[in-house]
Amino acid sequence: MKWNVNEEHAGLLLRDYLMNVVGISKRLLTAVKFEEGKLLVNDQEVNVRYTLKENDQIEVVFPAEKRSELLVAEDIPIDIVYEDVALLVLNKKANIVTLPSRLHPCHTLANGVIYYYDQQQITYTVHVVTRLDRDTSGLLLIAKNRYIHSILFRDQHQHTINRKYQAIVTGLLQEKKRYNILSY
Repeated sequence: MKWNVNEEHAGLLLRDYLMNVVGISKRLLTAVKFEEGKLLVNDQEVNVRYTLKENDQIEVVFPAEKRSELLVAEDIPIDIVYEDVALLVLNKKANIVTLPSRLHPCHTLANGVIYYYDQQQITYTVHVVTRLDRDTSGLLLIAKNRYIHSILFRDQHQHTINRKYQAIVTGLLQEKKRYNILSY
């Protein structure tokens, strides 16, 4: 991830900029420091006590993430609707489990994503932001790293990410009721 320092943030310590301006947690910053990540300013490796100057270019190289033993790469087709350096949006079909579990260890969407990551040389694990049940189809939001996942998780809890559900019903309903279900 990369950021450019503007006049307002010149003079800040790199640590303060990363934690307070871009929202990297202390825990993730520690992981970058001790798990083979890198902090670069203007393509030079620095420590968190570096004092920023206007127009500095900051880059954080996150360390490779440990993947759960349950995640096994499987050549399962995934329908990518949108992708960038931070996000993957998939069109999930019904009747596929999103994440592996004891009951469903294989043939999951996450296993297909891990296969895709391996093909693309993406060293992160699967960070599902908007999980869908096995029988549910729809768009599934996946963060490509811990940092993006933490931001999207926070946004969900602050209700700045909204989900909308639509159900298709066949047959006759016994009773006419309208249900208002809040987005969360």
